[in-house]
Amino acid sequence: MDGTPGTTNLLLGIMAAVSVIEALLLVAVGVGAYRIYAAAMRTIGEFETRHIVPLAARVDATLATVDEILVDIKAITGRVGERTERVAGVLNGARRAVGSLFKGMGGPVHGTQR
Repeated sequence: MDGTPGTTNLLLGIMAAVSVIEALLLVAVGVGAYRIYAAAMRTIGEFETRHIVPLAARVDATLATVDEILVDIKAITGRVGERTERVAGVLNGARRAVGSLFKGMGGPVHGTQR
């Protein structure tokens, strides 16, 4: 290379051509990346429509059923508590009645006195 203007112009021309090719390649990569992104978004949307939406509906239905069961369990627990209190009251009353009956007899039961 002798540094003549013709050689310099040739090198500048090659650099300009490489820059144009790089720019075209960059645009092509950008378009390809956009196409891949768009395809991925379509696939995700289809997956959501086919799988996630029905699954979410089933989960919501299951949670609604669980809520209904919990309401029933709370009602049953309340009724069991009320009945337990009634039975405890009846047993306490019976115990007191039997106790007062034996106190009223005036002594030990069945002649166990010595």
